[in-house]
Amino acid sequence: RRQDMWINQTGIWYTQTAFSSFRQWVVDTAGYDIDTYHGEQLLVGTHVQANREIIGKVIKGDFITYDRSIALDHLYGFIHEDKLRLECGGPRSREKARKWKFRRSLHRHFDKTLDDVLCSFLAWASVRVEENGALLINVSRAFRRINLYSDWLESEGRVLDELLSLNYDDMRILANKCKRHIQYNYDETGRVLQWIDLSPDVLVQMEKHLTKYKRFQLFIWITHEIMFDNNAQLHGVIAIRYAAFISPVIMSTIIDFKMTQSLQKLMYAASSVKLVLALTVRVPLCGRVFWRTVYKYIQKSVHQLREFRADDGIDVLEKLRIAQHIPEDYGDYNVRNRKRNLEEV
Repeated sequence: RRQDMWINQTGIWYTQTAFSSFRQWVVDTAGYDIDTYHGEQLLVGTHVQANREIIGKVIKGDFITYDRSIALDHLYGFIHEDKLRLECGGPRSREKARKWKFRRSLHRHFDKTLDDVLCSFLAWASVRVEENGALLINVSRAFRRINLYSDWLESEGRVLDELLSLNYDDMRILANKCKRHIQYNYDETGRVLQWIDLSPDVLVQMEKHLTKYKRFQLFIWITHEIMFDNNAQLHGVIAIRYAAFISPVIMSTIIDFKMTQSLQKLMYAASSVKLVLALTVRVPLCGRVFWRTVYKYIQKSVHQLREFRADDGIDVLEKLRIAQHIPEDYGDYNVRNRKRNLEEV
């Protein structure tokens, strides 16, 4: 059956020495062929069932493997199948098939290949089911996600074409001009910590250097930079936003609502960023009511990753064991910053 998934029973199954491959059905489309692999005894499906809570969404018939090279081959196969399906349709369908060329993907900015793009989505769809042990890769889930990503690339044609005309150094200069607005570091487990500061003095500096459109481009570029970060792929990302009691109305002056929609779609629904939690602190009452209302109409899985707090959220940061990694000049977490921010507000 298609959902039967087998791996090698000999030795410890997640080590490199116990190397076995498997496939449920043959992909054979217009010359694209992957061999049919045969496993031996142990049913991976049992392992999936036992860890369903941490593995996430598993749909009947999903192809799941622990072998990264086999996963990459299968993902290319799924893309090729869908490309052929679209090319066999009408003019509109054939036009849509162009998305699989990834002509607007930013991976070239970071000296990455298409393999790296696909591997980032495989990492997003991977779950470690044993400490220092097995990684199960849901290839079908990775394909569903990269399908949304390729659609997003096509929908944002103009801004991405302009980004591709710039080089890495141009974007790095822009990012350095906003280095207090967006900062990064890592915790002891390797998770990427993204600290976004919306303090008044930070916003003044950002508005001085960047138009709304340039901010939009920069946020897209930064999201792709995280996508290709090895630690982010393996351990995930925690995003902390210091809102400085800014209302949704004032927030709209930072970046247009339509641009915000596009960024939200990229970050939460289309990119390969493995988000652990997005914590927003110092949010005014109107902001908390607004965002809670908005998030009632989005995916439950995304809603569970967002938290809005009126306080500084230090208890959450301590629970996540990242409070010691708060940047010195971030938000109002030290007395000097708190006094400065209160005066400016």
